[in-house]
Amino acid sequence: MTILEIFRRGGRSRLNHPAILEQQKVTTYRELYEIVNRLSNGLSSLGVKKESKVALYLPNTREFIQSYYAVLQLGAVVVPINVLLRSDEINYIVDHSDTEVVITNKEHYPELRNGLKGLKGVKHVIVSGLAEEGIINFEKLVSEAADSSPQNAVKDDDVAVIIYTSGTTGKPKGAMLSHNNIGSNVVTFNDIMRGNPDDKMITVLPLAHIFGQTCVMNTGIYNGATLILHQRFDPVEIMQSIQDNKATVFTGVPTMYSYIINHPDALKYDLSSLRLCISGGAPIPVEVLNKFESMYNRIIIEGYGLSETSPVNAFNTIEGPRKPASTGTPIKGVEVKIFDEHDNELPAGEVGEIVVRGPNVMLGYYKDPEATAWAMRGDWFHTGDMAYKDEDGYIFIVDRKKDMILKSGYNVYPREVEEVLYTNPKVAEAAVVGVPDELKGEEVKAFVVLKEGEFATEEEIRDYCRLKIAPYKIPRYVEFIDALPKGSTGKILRRQLREMELSNNQSKVERL
Repeated sequence: MTILEIFRRGGRSRLNHPAILEQQKVTTYRELYEIVNRLSNGLSSLGVKKESKVALYLPNTREFIQSYYAVLQLGAVVVPINVLLRSDEINYIVDHSDTEVVITNKEHYPELRNGLKGLKGVKHVIVSGLAEEGIINFEKLVSEAADSSPQNAVKDDDVAVIIYTSGTTGKPKGAMLSHNNIGSNVVTFNDIMRGNPDDKMITVLPLAHIFGQTCVMNTGIYNGATLILHQRFDPVEIMQSIQDNKATVFTGVPTMYSYIINHPDALKYDLSSLRLCISGGAPIPVEVLNKFESMYNRIIIEGYGLSETSPVNAFNTIEGPRKPASTGTPIKGVEVKIFDEHDNELPAGEVGEIVVRGPNVMLGYYKDPEATAWAMRGDWFHTGDMAYKDEDGYIFIVDRKKDMILKSGYNVYPREVEEVLYTNPKVAEAAVVGVPDELKGEEVKAFVVLKEGEFATEEEIRDYCRLKIAPYKIPRYVEFIDALPKGSTGKILRRQLREMELSNNQSKVERL
């Protein structure tokens, strides 16, 4: 199934039904279809065609949704860029993806403009809410184009979206997801959540991430449901929105649930309209899950996925049984196994690497055949996540093979942060690890060795990083040390740093 079939399915029989609710402004399915057609034709007039790359540097706005489907309607490829990313990060993704057109809005245009410096491949920049020389106004492009539906042959195995996910080398990799990768995942996930046309879905997960695209936007549109857009998470704003809009589905990362249950006004809002809550992006602490369910008498179903798998691989179900700390069982049509280091399947109870095979698995990494071959060896996608299955086939994630840090549902790779730290003229060496955080799951900590004679403060290091990388990647903690632990080959031993941090924390607890 193509994403276009998903797009055209849900609202076809209810054209006057709200598709998008953004700050009390309603967009019906009739209006959505018309604007998408006009934007497709407008993009076509700019030379966008099948396989062209169009980047979306947009938050959760109607323009993101309109642009997403308009690009796909031409057989072109969407390259979503999180608006938290800074100019250097934007520059790399746009350049590496061979992007020809970028769509943004007035608020985020200044950062984008800096990110596009030196790039000759970008032919057009389209900006919503802004009209000035050198750019194309989004609204004008839409209003002047025809509203006829473009006729393009889009196949299931065509690339639809390239999602950039940071790699252990410090450079992001572009996971190529086909129409069928995403489409099959939408249909299966919809069955799991029992999606229906009357759903009103809180849409606060970034639509630039595949979790938000598949499990909220595309699933909601597939049903002809209503998407209630929020550009950022604020617990009061979300609880108020659920109450006022009678929202039926809330999808979030564990941190969001933590913020809600720990807010002093948590029980002042009526969340009884919710029929279902969904959690992903990181394992949700059992205590958080149990407290939320007891406070609101609503269940949370948890699942497991990655950008490379569109994203869903396993999920608990509404009917149950749900097992605490488990991300459920493999979804229909997807195989999930636990392999040892020699790619042999392990029996129940033994910890190994999660590997996945199914229609949701990416086509490969864009312009990176070596990384693709390594990840897809033996016809299985190797996730790098460590887990075990119990006797009933439920998956329990216990660790990550890679050094990835999971902060509030975002992936932070130490090497990427270290690369920035090493560019600081005062820094001789640096290592970054994840440290436990009750609210965010993990926080970023940097161990820094300064050059002889140099002095720096924690805030100075953070300010330096703030200019180079997204806010969620900036080290919350900075510790200056004389030397980093190394192995016999000179390799920095991050594990020792993590163990040292855990030991220090334990000592503090014991002293209390």
